[in-house]
Amino acid sequence: MVASSHWAIMEINYTPADGGLAIIIVTSTACHLTMRWTNIEPKEHDKPSYRRGFPFHSEKYYCFDTYKDNEQEEAGDTLVHTFLKPKWLIRETRWSYFWGTIDGKISPSTTAIFKHYRPPPILYFEPYTPTPMPSLTVLSYETYTITGLPPLERKIMELYSW
Repeated sequence: MVASSHWAIMEINYTPADGGLAIIIVTSTACHLTMRWTNIEPKEHDKPSYRRGFPFHSEKYYCFDTYKDNEQEEAGDTLVHTFLKPKWLIRETRWSYFWGTIDGKISPSTTAIFKHYRPPPILYFEPYTPTPMPSLTVLSYETYTITGLPPLERKIMELYSW
């Protein structure tokens, strides 16, 4: 039986974690993944395509000018891959894709480029609740008063729409 040199993402989950985001990926083949990311929009280039020696439609490819690589948290080749990302600047966009190795050899498989945006915190006053309630994490509580009313509380929350 010949071992596969390719892998594919079967499932991807984004979960708020301690001070950041946990990205959990399940792949079709045991491999060791690396997340390549940048906060500079990838450049688009035309790549000429030839069929039987004649120029054909131009194909597109994208590249990261500057990037950082983060290996999965698990050691060795696995089917489940965890990446822990600390929070980044509010209103910052990041682009990422995944590449990997199988038995220490670079696989030709990669993913599409994912675009992630960190939205600003949401400020609202109790008892108002947005409908439908998004996935929110409380950043802080503040007490405030309005003349003639008992002390009220407001929450400063952050929306996780990664």
